[in-house]
Parts: sequence; C-alpha cells; structure tokens
Amino acid sequence: MFDRNALSCAVLLLTGAAPVFAQDARPSTAPEDVIQDPMPRSRAADTAQSGPAQAQASEPPARPAAPAGEKGVQAAPSLTFSINPAMLLLGGMGAEVEMAVSPAISLFAAPSLIFGNSVFASGTDVSTSGFGIDIGLRYFIWKKAPKGFWFGPYGGFSVVTASVGDIETNASGLGFGGMLGYSWIFGSSFYFSLGAGGGYRAVMLDAGSSNGAVAASGPAWALRLAVGFAK
Repeated sequence: MFDRNALSCAVLLLTGAAPVFAQDARPSTAPEDVIQDPMPRSRAADTAQSGPAQAQASEPPARPAAPAGEKGVQAAPSLTFSINPAMLLLGGMGAEVEMAVSPAISLFAAPSLIFGNSVFASGTDVSTSGFGIDIGLRYFIWKKAPKGFWFGPYGGFSVVTASVGDIETNASGLGFGGMLGYSWIFGSSFYFSLGAGGGYRAVMLDAGSSNGAVAASGPAWALRLAVGFAK
C-alpha cells in the first residue's frame, strides 16, 4: 500500500511544481538590471541637441555688415570759406563764409574791407577806405548745397570815406537784390563759384562833408567771384 501522504505530495509535485519551476526559470528582473542607463534616452538627446546651441550662445554676436556703398564714404562738405579776388581791383579784400543748413539751402555772410586806391582811380589823388558786409540766402535746385546751380536774395550795408586832395567825403550805403550762379567743389575741398545779379542801392552822403547832405539811389549790378575751400 502507498502511503497517502506520499501520494498527495507526488500529486502536488506533478500539478504545482511545474508552474513554480517555470516561474523560477525566467530571467531575473532585479531593480539594478531595469535601470541600466542613468540618463534616459530623451535627456541624452536633449543634451546632444542643446550642446551646439549653448556653444553658439556663449560666442559674441557677430557685428552686422555695413550696408553696401556706405563703407569708406566721406561726408559731403557743408561749409565753405572763400575770398573775392575782384575786390583787389577796388583796393580792398572781400571774404565769405557759407554754411549749408539743409540739402537745398545755405546761408552766407560776406564782409569786405577797402584800404587802398582803386585801379580805376590810378593816376589821381583819390583815395578810399571803408568796410561793408552782405548777408543772404542761396537755394540750390539740385539739393546738393553748397554746390551746384543756385539763386537767392541778398542785402548789405557799407560805409566808405573818399578823399580827393583836401576834400573828404563820407558816405554810407544800403542795398538789396538777387543773384544767381553756380558753385563747384573739385576733389574734396577746392571751392570755386561764379554769380551775377542786380538790385537796388541807396547812397547817403554825410551832412558834414564839404558838399553837404546828398542822397543818391538807383539800380546796381552785383557780380560774384569766389575762390576758397570747403569742409
């Protein structure tokens, strides 16, 4: 006779041991085997992608390129200084300062000084001395002041003393008018200008002169010759 307990153990071994053995045969899934990579794949990919971006961010930003045509371009002159050689014929010297206040408009002031005899009075005992100043505005139609074709008004004041022998006469004059002309700037600084115009001028003789107070007025021509430099 079989032992009942031994038979029960055999049945249990036949029915329950196999699943137990099957479970024990599967590979171990220990925690240290599950977490094999300390850095997840997504973080590694992010790190690989952010590496070049961080390297670019650490570099200084590139300087923007200068627009084409601006590199090495020198600013156009806006100020001129000139003299009027024609004043030498009158025994004096005239100068002018002109400043462009916009691309189309310039303002000028032209002082003059008479300190000798005019060539038109050579061979006589007439001598003159005096000073004057003209101010005005020029409009440049090509909007490249202070060069190009221009026109504009002017006004002036002068005081002159003329003597013939023992007779001395003092006179003052006021005038205004208009002029047109053309100005050149050669190279970067040489300035040359020509102009012509006309206006009205009134001359008043001083009451203390030997001829008494006499007033004279009428049209007057205006000529311009200027040589100088621009900056």
